[in-house]
Amino acid sequence: MPLDLVRERSPERPVALVRPDAVALAAHWFQANFKGDVLYAVKANPSPWVIETLFANGVAAFDVASIPEVELVKTHAPGARLAFMHPVKSRSAIAQAYFDFGVRTFAFDALEELDKILDVTGQAKDLNLIVRRGRMEGFIVTDYMPRAAEAIGALAGWVQAGKLKNKVDVQHGLENAPETLRRLFEGRNEGKQLLRVAE
Repeated sequence: MPLDLVRERSPERPVALVRPDAVALAAHWFQANFKGDVLYAVKANPSPWVIETLFANGVAAFDVASIPEVELVKTHAPGARLAFMHPVKSRSAIAQAYFDFGVRTFAFDALEELDKILDVTGQAKDLNLIVRRGRMEGFIVTDYMPRAAEAIGALAGWVQAGKLKNKVDVQHGLENAPETLRRLFEGRNEGKQLLRVAE
């Protein structure tokens, strides 16, 4: 135990304790209780033993923010899926991650970064793109749940009177996914933005 170590040895320098069982327990807990993809952010603790322990206990995806982190995971968790989550990446880092290390998931939070990713990868069709933040306007429905019946009544009346109409903006073809996303960022969509990838 950490306190026993301090009592027995009275260390004068910092001491790092390795607790792989605690890391394994956390890995299992997250996988059992989080119903989504579990990615470990390497920057939280890039120690090789942490990467190896997580991978051995079922964590097969890692959030990386630099090429050294990509190399670290590739060395200690071969076969793991990597997500390059830094919002601003150099062109050379994108190219190295995509072409040399097989990274297919990239995050961005600006159209310029999206354009850079697409350009460097040659408009690759096998990318998984994650928007780190987007602007949303309106209100949070659950904040007004006590007034739900009132809202439903008013909305139904407006629809029946033709005062409220539903609009859907449909773009076509997977090759138009970047442009469709750009429409959202630029506010060019009219109503709900959809992309039909196949007929």
